[in-house]
Amino acid sequence: MVHGAKYKSYIYFATRFRHGPSLNDCWASMPEGKFTPGTAARVVYSISKALEWVHQLGYLLRRIDPNVIKFDATTRQIYLSDLSSVRLDPRKLKMEINVRWAGAPLYAPLQHHQGKSHEAKHDLEAALYLLVEMTIGKLPWDGTPKEMIGSAKRQAASNQTLFKDCPSQYAAIYTYITLLNDADRIEYSQIYSKLEEAWKAAGTDNNKPYDWEANMKKIDEQGQ
Repeated sequence: MVHGAKYKSYIYFATRFRHGPSLNDCWASMPEGKFTPGTAARVVYSISKALEWVHQLGYLLRRIDPNVIKFDATTRQIYLSDLSSVRLDPRKLKMEINVRWAGAPLYAPLQHHQGKSHEAKHDLEAALYLLVEMTIGKLPWDGTPKEMIGSAKRQAASNQTLFKDCPSQYAAIYTYITLLNDADRIEYSQIYSKLEEAWKAAGTDNNKPYDWEANMKKIDEQGQ
């Protein structure tokens, strides 16, 4: 964001355009349709940092979408290119307002399938589902009829099949998020430390190229 202000009854902000491929574009460059844990964990680390920023400003993102998560090839930063789904967090204002998930059912938190209001921790839950999908290539409920996604999601989480082929840190993050009570303050540092553990265990660090950087270079070389 470049600038934000309030004029009379209008609240506005101005942003600058940043060119770059979407996460889906980067994903599509991978022959196996997935990333290594070292890349997936670092991507969600950046997404979680953005979510913390949104939450600290008193908003909820309400959507995780690989099409609007972008990669700036110049700065190598991962960022949110579309904030149209953000809404004020009623809990910060001590208001009783029902806020709903605005994204695809695939990444929706369990509370959404139960018709309950969206909270900050649910943005993080949705990001975790994306983390699993990037790591294994497909979520267990992908392809499930819309009305059955909630029960399939609940079953996969309860019997731990959701994390069967994932680093142990993923399940630890999920447990932390789901055990948060309404009055609990989210300790984002706990999530960051687990993600860092995951990428270090995979033998990488935050300065190394992402999987798609190396893969796109190969594609470019083949096309020359």
